[in-house]
Amino acid sequence: MVRNSSRLVVSLLCALVLVVTGAFAAAAHVVLRPGTATQGAFTKLTFHVPNEKDSSSTVKVKVVFPDDRDELIPAAVAQTKTGWKIKIDKVRLDEPIIVEGQEIWEVVRSVTWTAVAGTAKIGPDQFDEVSVFGGPLPKVGKIYFKAYQYQSDGQVVAWDQIPSDSDPHPAHPAPGLTLTPASGGTAQKSGMVGAPAGFTGDTSVRLAAAAEGAPAAEDRSPSMLGTSLAVVILLAGGMGVGLLAGRRRWARTSRGDA
Repeated sequence: MVRNSSRLVVSLLCALVLVVTGAFAAAAHVVLRPGTATQGAFTKLTFHVPNEKDSSSTVKVKVVFPDDRDELIPAAVAQTKTGWKIKIDKVRLDEPIIVEGQEIWEVVRSVTWTAVAGTAKIGPDQFDEVSVFGGPLPKVGKIYFKAYQYQSDGQVVAWDQIPSDSDPHPAHPAPGLTLTPASGGTAQKSGMVGAPAGFTGDTSVRLAAAAEGAPAAEDRSPSMLGTSLAVVILLAGGMGVGLLAGRRRWARTSRGDA
């Protein structure tokens, strides 16, 4: 019985190693927080950027917005960041998209944060965050933002792989955002915090005004690493109790046989 218990412990420990390894691997990815938002909403999106390199620093971060026609985001403003220059690139469409009855000819293509030399960087074993406030978000189930980390040694770490049926967990996944339908018919009911009352006029001006009053999006979900470690502790405790109980039963059986 002890031998069987030992085998069970070994099997569970191997599973725990995989859980923890997966958690650390995910911690090295560029991820989007929060990971969900409301279709049609204006919202704050924060990109968590860890530096997984041991000998170079991240000195530029570029986030590319979705470019499929049904996934376009008309406008965005970037949150200021001390020591970093910010550039928002836009593209003019061949044909306009219609948002709230308004023709939109220009949409956001990318946002780039560049560290000012000598004042900012993301060093080895460090992370930082960059944020944008944008919308209206498209009315689809999920969108992806391709992200690129430019290192001080000239390397570029790309997080631009889109999960698929053939490869649901790519090595360098693009940050994803799950979009849920609005629960009501108005901006207030649909969670459009700080959104313009109507989508008319100069989009950039209206979005900037909305961003000034928009609260920071708080990520209340536990981190994957923290959750995984909690599971490890609970399972390890359970294994210890089970193994101890098995040994006691084996000891009592042995004394009875004697």
